[in-house]
Amino acid sequence: MLVSFLYPFPLRGADAPFLWVYYHQLSKLKPDQVCFILDHSYLQPLEYFEEKGRWEMQNEFVTKETHSKINQYGNHLLPQARLSEIYAETNHDLTFFRNYLSFPIPKLQALIYEKLKIISSITKIDAVMSWSNCPSLQYACDALGIRVIYNELGPLRSSNFLPTGCFDFSGVNGHTSAVTRFVRFVDQYKRGFIELSSREAILAKFADKLGTVKKITPRYEYGLALQVENDSNVIAYSNGFDNVKLINEIKKKSNSILIRKHPGSSIDYSVYGELDRSPTSIEFILNCQKIASVNSGTIMEALLFDKKVELFGDCPYKIIYMGEKFPEFSEKEFKKLVLNFLVFNYFMSFRFLFDMDYISFRLLDPDEWQVNLFHKFIWNELAKGNFLKNCLKEYGKIFLNS
Repeated sequence: MLVSFLYPFPLRGADAPFLWVYYHQLSKLKPDQVCFILDHSYLQPLEYFEEKGRWEMQNEFVTKETHSKINQYGNHLLPQARLSEIYAETNHDLTFFRNYLSFPIPKLQALIYEKLKIISSITKIDAVMSWSNCPSLQYACDALGIRVIYNELGPLRSSNFLPTGCFDFSGVNGHTSAVTRFVRFVDQYKRGFIELSSREAILAKFADKLGTVKKITPRYEYGLALQVENDSNVIAYSNGFDNVKLINEIKKKSNSILIRKHPGSSIDYSVYGELDRSPTSIEFILNCQKIASVNSGTIMEALLFDKKVELFGDCPYKIIYMGEKFPEFSEKEFKKLVLNFLVFNYFMSFRFLFDMDYISFRLLDPDEWQVNLFHKFIWNELAKGNFLKNCLKEYGKIFLNS
């Protein structure tokens, strides 16, 4: 049994902040495969969220049909009085969210532990899933010998790219397993277990609309990819940087900068320099010689277009600075290794974040060469328009032949 732990506090002024995750999991996973630890806000009728004008109401999985199945699942409610007591110690959702992401909160840890003990007395827990880092959850699971799966949206997204996701047993955005896994990936490549694809081949596979982008000669030395100001990447994983500090840091190096606001930002950065008006991030990237960011997913796109990048926060892309640990590779070869690892090993198809076969595959602790082959298999099947219902069964030969 999987347990999905859903953030049980207000975030950015809204309750049930991971409502879309809840409904995706209800739609994709069966009652004997997943149960939930959550607060009462997720169980509100859809009319409640419609009246709030929630964007999730436009999601194909947030439907009355899905809502009608809620009572078929185990929904383990966290007591509201105790949640309110925990939240009241900070009483500011972004400050609380930073604390929640950064260190264990003893009262929350105890509350999670109690619920997990109850669930584990009923059924065996294979793993707990979370859509943000939560040391309180991690410590509670560690005490019970339960693994935590951290998920997040990947950096490549529709409509310019095939949509990706993150699946990590250490954390997402910050405190990830990327460095450790990349070392294993390189070792298995050197032993001949992994075949690399060229940057051009990867770009052709993942970019949907390259044909609509004309050849652009860069006009700016630096393109600055900004973050949403209240995103976890800035709140907890920025190494002290924010958008303004990033701009000021790059201004020390160059006066030729182009600033691209995050689509979710409401702040006007025009006072700091020229704003990018490109319809897509691809045009923005092509218009710049280098891309700098605190930790934006635009870094991944820039690597696909062979741009020089500068990174200031904590994120999976920090493996770009590990070249000195592998002196046997030229700069070009190392960049190829980084790109192949990120695209074919660290990130995966968004569609399979909610697939029980895929989750079971990862819980088997496959080697990096096995993850690489399986992900390539999935991407190739999706490119053919095939929908894999039993993807692990269809690709079981990985384990039968290993």
